[in-house]
Amino acid sequence: MVQNRIIITGVDGFIGRYLKYYLINSTKNVFVGDYDITHGCDILSKEKLDLYFEKFKPNGIFHLAGQTDVSKGEENPSRDVELNVIGTLNIIEAMKNHGVKDLVYTSTAAAINPISNYGISKGTAEKYIKKYSDEGVINGRIARFSSVYGHGRTRFGKPQGAVNNFIHQALTTGFINVWGDGEQKRDIIYVKDAVRALTTIMNIGMPGIEYNVGTGEQVSVNQIAKLVSSLTKAPIIHVPSPVAVDQRDADFDTFQLKRLFALPEFGLLYGIAETLKYMKEDMK
Repeated sequence: MVQNRIIITGVDGFIGRYLKYYLINSTKNVFVGDYDITHGCDILSKEKLDLYFEKFKPNGIFHLAGQTDVSKGEENPSRDVELNVIGTLNIIEAMKNHGVKDLVYTSTAAAINPISNYGISKGTAEKYIKKYSDEGVINGRIARFSSVYGHGRTRFGKPQGAVNNFIHQALTTGFINVWGDGEQKRDIIYVKDAVRALTTIMNIGMPGIEYNVGTGEQVSVNQIAKLVSSLTKAPIIHVPSPVAVDQRDADFDTFQLKRLFALPEFGLLYGIAETLKYMKEDMK
C-alpha cells in the first residue's frame, strides 16, 4: 500500500491541531508533516516551500494557513492579500513543481458574497484554486466554514465564537451576556465533525467544487446561550449591543457536502458539553 504523506499548513491552529490528531489516529497508513508559518516555514517563501516539498515528498495538502482576523484585514488589506492569496499561489506552484495533485483549501462563508477584505482575499484564492483545477494542474477542493466551535478555539488566549465565549463567561463570571435580542443565526459545526468533513472532501470530493462545511441548520445565539445555561446554571443577561448586529440568517447551503454523505455525527448539545468539559479542565 502506498503511504499517504500529508502536509497540513496551519497545523498549529485550532482546526489544524484536530485535523492532525484525526489523521494520525483515525486513518491507516498516514504520515503527517508539520508545516506551519509559526515554525519558521513561511508560505510566502517559495524557497522554503520548495525545500520542504523536496524533503517530505507529500502526495496531499490541507492548506489551512492564512490571515483569519477580519478586523486586521480592514486595517491592513495588503497582509490579507499576501497570506491568503500569494501564499496560496505559492502552495499551488510548489505542488505543480513537485507533481502533487491533491489539495483541500479551507475557506469561509465570508467568501460567498464578500464585503470584508478578508472575505475578498479568501474568495480570490478560491478562484485561483478553481482555475488551476479546471486546467488539470491540481485537484483542488474548497471547504468553506461558517463557524466551527470546540475546545481550543482561541485567539491570543481569548475564546472565540459564541459557544466558547458563553462557556468562558459562565465559568469565570457566573453570567452569560447576549448582545441585542440574540436572534442572529449561523450554521455552526463541532470541530470533530469539521475535520471529518475535511478528510471526506479530500478522499472523495470533486476538484474545483466548493463544499460548505456545516450541519445544514441555522442556530440562533439565544439557542446557544440557553444550552450553555442549562449545563452551567449561569443566568442569561441581554445587554445592548455597542455595535449594529446583523439579524439576518446566514445563507449557507450544505447540499454539496451532503452529497458526500459527510453528515455531522455530533449534535449541538453534545458538542457544547464536550467543549465545556475540557474548558473546565483547563481552569483547574
